[in-house]
Amino acid sequence: MVKRFCRFFLIVFTTCAFGQFILEEALQNYGFGVYILISNDMWAEAQDGVYSYQQFHNSCDSIMKVLAVGNPISAVWFDKFMQADKKKIAVWKNLIAFKMVEREVKKNGKARHRR
Repeated sequence: MVKRFCRFFLIVFTTCAFGQFILEEALQNYGFGVYILISNDMWAEAQDGVYSYQQFHNSCDSIMKVLAVGNPISAVWFDKFMQADKKKIAVWKNLIAFKMVEREVKKNGKARHRR
């Protein structure tokens, strides 16, 4: 009985850790695509990419919280990654907004007031 419980616990523990790892890798790969748009000054495409990346990040964050129940030890580290990723999204949004305004100023000589 104890052996079965330990085996079940180990399976749940490792499966949840693997799921968290796969989600983290998926976010990194998706982020590489957005980074390529940003590094090539494709600001309109990057703006769309960051929006969809944020939606994907939110979905992965919800799944990570479910997986954290099965493996609370690795959840601590994956939560740190998710927090850093959320800050990266904010930086990307600010950079894109700045570059879009900068491009508009170069084109028109002034920026439109946006709210």
